[in-house]
Amino acid sequence: MSTEQKKLKISCTDTDCNNGLHCFRVKEDANNNFSPNRCRECGAAPIDWMRVHKRSETDIDFTIKMLHHEFIRDHFWKRRFNERSLKYALRKGRTKLEERTPAHLQATIGNAQPFHDGYQTPTEDHKIKNPFQYAQHATATCCRTCLGYWHGIPKGRELTQTEISYLANIVNRYLAEKLPGLPANKLTEKEIAEFDLSILQSND
Repeated sequence: MSTEQKKLKISCTDTDCNNGLHCFRVKEDANNNFSPNRCRECGAAPIDWMRVHKRSETDIDFTIKMLHHEFIRDHFWKRRFNERSLKYALRKGRTKLEERTPAHLQATIGNAQPFHDGYQTPTEDHKIKNPFQYAQHATATCCRTCLGYWHGIPKGRELTQTEISYLANIVNRYLAEKLPGLPANKLTEKEIAEFDLSILQSND
C-alpha cells in the first residue's frame, strides 16, 4: 500500500501528538451529554471547551482555531477535494452551494436519530460525493457523536434552526477557504468540461 493510500485511511481516533494533533473523542454519558476531555492519547488539553460550546456566531474564528488541534479536523482542513466534489461545486456555484448547506446538515445530522449515524459521512476519496462531506469532517459536523463533544449538542433530539444556522456558517467558512476559485454562479456541463479544476482549490 502506498504512503498516499495509507494517509487517506484516516480514523476519528488518529493522533500525532508530537505535532499538536490530538483526539478528543469521548463517550457520552447516560443522558447523551458529552464531557469536555483531554486528548485520549497523551492527555493534552488545548481546547477551551466552555467557550467553543457557547456556539457564538461572533466567535467562529476561535472555534476554527480550536478544531485544528484535532488530527482528523486538521487533516480535512488541509486535504484537497476529489474531482467529483469539485464538479459538484461547479454545478452549484458558490451562491447555491452555500444556500444548500443548511439543508444538507439537516438531512445528515439534523434528526434526533440520523440514519446510520457515525457512518453517514465517508472519509475515503472514492466514496466522497460532494464538498459538504469534506467540510463536515473538518468542522465536526459529520455525525452526532462529533457534534456532541465539539459543539456541545446532545444526541437524542432534533437540531434547532439556530443550531443548524450556526453550524452552516462554520461549514460555509470552510468552503470559502477551500474553494477560493469557485465562481458565484453554476456552470454548464460544457463549461465544466473546459474548466481548469486546479484553480478551484487553495494550496493548503
